[in-house]
Amino acid sequence: MAFTCQLLALAVPAWSAVTVPVGRSAFEFVWSGKTIPVWTYRPASATAVDTPLVFVCHGTNRNASFYRDSWISQADVRGCIIVAPEFTDAAFPGTNGYNLGGMLGPDGLARPPAEWAFHVIEAIFDEVRAGLGSDARPTYRLYGHSAGSQFVHRMLLFAPEARVEKAVAANAGWYTVPELPTAFPFGLGGSQYSLPLLRERLAQEHVILLGTADNDPASTDLSHSAGAEAQGPHRLARGQYFHAHATAAAPGLGTTFNWQLSYAPGVGHDTSRMTPYASALLFSAEPYFPPDAEIEEPDSPVLTLESAGYRASFNHAFTSSAAPASLAWEDAVTVPGWFLHQNALGTPIAVTVQTSLSDTDSGFLGFLSGTDLPNNFLLGVRPSDTTAGSVGTGAGIYFGLRLRNQTGFTITQFSLGYTAGQFYRSTGANNNTIVVAYNHQRLSQSTSLTTGTWTTIPALSYTAPLNGNGQSSGTTVNFNLPGNSTVFEPVTIGGLGLAPGNDLWIRWYVANMSGVDQGVGIDNVTFAVTGYAPAAPVILGQPQSRTAGVGETVMLAVEAVGVPSPTYQWMKDGAVLPGETGASLTLSNLIFTAAGSYTVAVTNPSGTVLSQPAALAVRRPFEWWAENAGLAGNAAAADADPDADGRTNLVEYALGGDPVRAEGGAATFLEPGAEGLIFRFYRAADSAADTEVEVQVSADLLEWATWRVLADDEVGEQSIVIPVGPEGRRFVRLRVTRAGAP
Repeated sequence: MAFTCQLLALAVPAWSAVTVPVGRSAFEFVWSGKTIPVWTYRPASATAVDTPLVFVCHGTNRNASFYRDSWISQADVRGCIIVAPEFTDAAFPGTNGYNLGGMLGPDGLARPPAEWAFHVIEAIFDEVRAGLGSDARPTYRLYGHSAGSQFVHRMLLFAPEARVEKAVAANAGWYTVPELPTAFPFGLGGSQYSLPLLRERLAQEHVILLGTADNDPASTDLSHSAGAEAQGPHRLARGQYFHAHATAAAPGLGTTFNWQLSYAPGVGHDTSRMTPYASALLFSAEPYFPPDAEIEEPDSPVLTLESAGYRASFNHAFTSSAAPASLAWEDAVTVPGWFLHQNALGTPIAVTVQTSLSDTDSGFLGFLSGTDLPNNFLLGVRPSDTTAGSVGTGAGIYFGLRLRNQTGFTITQFSLGYTAGQFYRSTGANNNTIVVAYNHQRLSQSTSLTTGTWTTIPALSYTAPLNGNGQSSGTTVNFNLPGNSTVFEPVTIGGLGLAPGNDLWIRWYVANMSGVDQGVGIDNVTFAVTGYAPAAPVILGQPQSRTAGVGETVMLAVEAVGVPSPTYQWMKDGAVLPGETGASLTLSNLIFTAAGSYTVAVTNPSGTVLSQPAALAVRRPFEWWAENAGLAGNAAAADADPDADGRTNLVEYALGGDPVRAEGGAATFLEPGAEGLIFRFYRAADSAADTEVEVQVSADLLEWATWRVLADDEVGEQSIVIPVGPEGRRFVRLRVTRAGAP
């Protein structure tokens, strides 16, 4: 596989100008014969010639207008124009066409650089820039999420002459790592690249942005190819893998890797919630959250395979409270999974809810909100030994989180991050601290936060930035402003052995120091399971039996987990299907011989488990059935009886008989039973959708009444009980017609 990297060094024509109007808008752009919808937004304030341009690259759903809309509030604040091209699946098909920037064709073969989709961004930029005027900025900013993140980071690697001022690649499903030993598309191996330009691009300051809750190995559209799985079990781990390996590989390429690794606390695979963080990174500013942003409930503190992460922002249920209001704290109820302990006093503790930072009391826990961000609450405390009812010097306050392992596997590793902030500056000379620790050895369900063995996490320790030196009186501090809070990116903790059903405890300790203390608190707590002990595969979802027609497509799938992630091998009637090694099996353009029993072996180093069989029935249209039975002309008619066994072709077709062998004819049986007559026959699955089978009864062979009409899915052996009427006799027959016939 060979590539050239002359992208954007090619001569380009003089583009016509596109004027982006104020508000939402769209235009069509034609590139290389492909029509590309382009969705735009321009704030009314963005009138300057040098207005910044932000190109937004959508995910795998190809929904560029949605991505444009998710940036509108940010565009209003930043004063920038949003440009969101839509790479339709028809014009840029599949992963190769979009995620890989068109570097590979649908056949998997390398395409010439002139056909790479990275050109589209540059070409649209030329037209939009021309519409702004000759003094327009010569560069643009670039954001991509999910599949768009794959597009963006590969554009940076393989199109180093692109006029990108700064880029943010968020939550990619997998990456091309700039290392030579790994083959493309997971590395540079086998591709041609411009080393001088690649060195320059790697040394620039771009960003890999990861949601700390984007840690679901079973997430929709997440690739499970061998190359992707080698980078980690989920998007969070794969982003960390990319950054670590790119950093290690850069010196061998003669450069340094200066791309920043940043996190969006508590955010999963959600571009709308990633956008405020991406906007802040692109414009070197603080994140802006719209006032009507959704207030999220904290996650469940129960860890499962489907949700092996946790986040809490303490915003739920408190935004409508009057200030100040008093709540009686109830462990694990006021905020599910959270426990409070105040040394010397214990619990319950009075909790003050405030919608502003005024009237901040000491000695109590509080859900506190800054005036500029009224929906953003912080769980804080200002301990003091001078306030009645407060803790004594040397004691302190514990905030505790209990997470219960219900994943079914032993957890060996996790990541933890949070935001610490100062909300009050007193006259005391001390800078209050927060110390974070965890306990994973306790097997009981005790709720004590002070007993047992606790391991401190030094990387998450916080010291308030302000003390009372030079202060004549205390004052509130807006913890939302720069410098008053610290975002602790997730750190990884290993060496656990947290068995299923046991609890992991995490605590934040605020010591009470001598004198009047500062007010500090925590926010945006994010937790993710990042490692499990080796375990044999377990099948969570079995493949299901299917019925489909000749020429149709059917997919069988299995849902399984194991540590490490399992491999798959599909089989038909016990025979291995070469190359069918994914979690799903797609059978296209079905022929009748595809019918059979399908199973899949799920394997990892700890063992193998075999799925339940899934039966595939392939429907045969009557005409196809007759032709393959060797019938032709009048003998192939539905009402013909070539073998003279008294059953027409249509009956043979419906009941699985042989139309040319009398001894192979379809059979029906009527026999006495305890509750009446039992009518037995076999209905073929491959003809069920093409026929209607009706059971009729009569007392005199003259008048017939419908007893039952079989549904399409009633196939195989049938046993129908028919009570005998008062006349003491009952006749039964089958009526078979073509589906839809009168």
